[in-house]
Amino acid sequence: MPPKKKAQNDSDSDTSDVSLNSDDGGKKQPAKKAKTDSKSKSSSSTGDSDEKVFELGGNKRVTVREFRGKLYVDIREFYCDKNSGDMKPGKKGVSLPVNLWRKLCDVREEIDEAIKNS
Repeated sequence: MPPKKKAQNDSDSDTSDVSLNSDDGGKKQPAKKAKTDSKSKSSSSTGDSDEKVFELGGNKRVTVREFRGKLYVDIREFYCDKNSGDMKPGKKGVSLPVNLWRKLCDVREEIDEAIKNS
């Protein structure tokens, strides 16, 4: 009996993306690389395209990007790739379409109050 082959996945598991957008049909967004300087905690810069990147500190970034013609706010943790030394997106993160981002901003005061009361 020949040895069984492992099924290969087209994408690296460390670059998977979580999307709350139901318009995609559950498809995953490909994660893009964004290189920035981490001089200050809330610095912003632009990547290769029209993406805006905001450093939160602790290898966490907020990126405003366009994907398939729609605008998303991507909040993600990054890691340093051992082979290339580049910062790459990790598993932990969420990509919010603009309408959900606005809803999150609308309930910010209630979230702050819940944190204060906890």
